[in-house]
Amino acid sequence: MTDKASPERLLFAATTQSFLEKEASLGRLRELHAAGTSFEVDWWRRAAELGWTSLLVPEELGGGSVSGDGVADLALVAELAGRTVAPGPLHPVSTVLAGLVEAPENHEGTIEALVSGEIVASWAVYEPRKPWSPLDAAVTATRTGSGYRIDGVKRSRRGGRRERGPAGGHAV
Repeated sequence: MTDKASPERLLFAATTQSFLEKEASLGRLRELHAAGTSFEVDWWRRAAELGWTSLLVPEELGGGSVSGDGVADLALVAELAGRTVAPGPLHPVSTVLAGLVEAPENHEGTIEALVSGEIVASWAVYEPRKPWSPLDAAVTATRTGSGYRIDGVKRSRRGGRRERGPAGGHAV
């Protein structure tokens, strides 16, 4: 943090750093890796309680940032998490939340569950045996009488391994 920071932002940074130092030690990360686990559900919920998931969410939807600049606050968390190679779905959950808050109608429950750390989410952009080509998707959405039917296959991957986290279903 090179800019002048408010006392609240300094406290947020210190709390985040302390949490990471205590809860994301290199030894613990090695244990998770050996077990084939990306992160622990309870660890992620505690991170959410610190406010990590709320930073890009407006206050009226249950979020809020420390400085009033959620992107800057999220960058601070990402920088501190990167120093310890912390586990967890900070990037995918923040990305999904950023999209959901742009059109929150009918997504309030999902937003609330993501902010609380009750569920995690990621975006499925990769298609099997196909190079990255976001404008040439093979998956289709067809309107039905009750909504949409989605046909095709997408993969949600990060770092070449499937994410393991809370089993809460999929948000499409």
